[in-house]
Amino acid sequence: MPNILRLSDQQISELIALTKPLAPQNRDLFLQLFADAFRGRSTIDDGEFYRTARRLIVDHHLFSAPSDFEVSERGRKRGRQPARQFTNPASPK
Repeated sequence: MPNILRLSDQQISELIALTKPLAPQNRDLFLQLFADAFRGRSTIDDGEFYRTARRLIVDHHLFSAPSDFEVSERGRKRGRQPARQFTNPASPK
């Protein structure tokens, strides 16, 4: 009978959280790679969990941060916006 990887509740929560910033098409791939990395194991410690997750995301290019030039789904530019100019209402004109 094959070993079943037993993750703690915290590790399961973290694994789910790690998939959220990934593009939808990369989430399943990440989970499959993660499961393959620990095939045959029954437990892993938190350090190994995080190191492996980071290595998989970086090595397989599963995440790319949005650039300042990309437009979000709502059409607003991401990144820095020009500073607003405020006037002092008490100052004379």
